[in-house]
Amino acid sequence: TLPPILIVHLKRFKFGASGQRSKIDRTVQYPLHDWNLSNAKKSGGGVYPLYDLYAVSHHRGNVGFGHYTAHAKNRFDGEWYHFNDSTCQRINPGTERLGSGASAYCLFYNRVERVRSVNGAVEEKKTVIRRQSISRPELWPHLQRAKAAEWKSVRDDNFVFEEGEDTPGLARITE
Repeated sequence: TLPPILIVHLKRFKFGASGQRSKIDRTVQYPLHDWNLSNAKKSGGGVYPLYDLYAVSHHRGNVGFGHYTAHAKNRFDGEWYHFNDSTCQRINPGTERLGSGASAYCLFYNRVERVRSVNGAVEEKKTVIRRQSISRPELWPHLQRAKAAEWKSVRDDNFVFEEGEDTPGLARITE
């Protein structure tokens, strides 16, 4: 089973046989949304693993020195922000060229499911993992793992996920 949160660490530094170090500045392309990893699963059943990017850390510089910055998507307003030391500003992912570059260092993805809205007409995406807190232990990832067998793909037309009144914030399966 693929995880609800996927962190991809890109190899950006290499060490030669004689001990010399260098930075790998190769440009990489990475998906911003709907990264389909179904080919990476060993079994064909269960949840369709789609991932949406929610943060990227960047390293600019070389082995001896450099600077780290980040881009992250705000989960409340859906906008992307650039973080650089003590500054934070909203950005346009198109003009910032998110999805491609030589500075991306770590990529952070949330697994998402396609779900139908309450009226059943509009399809939207919801993250599989909810933000955890000490007051909501039912959302802790290690406790959700036991329920993985109950999860079904929303691409199956036999059911739809709905927000349950008895379990606020959690999805339930209705047949």
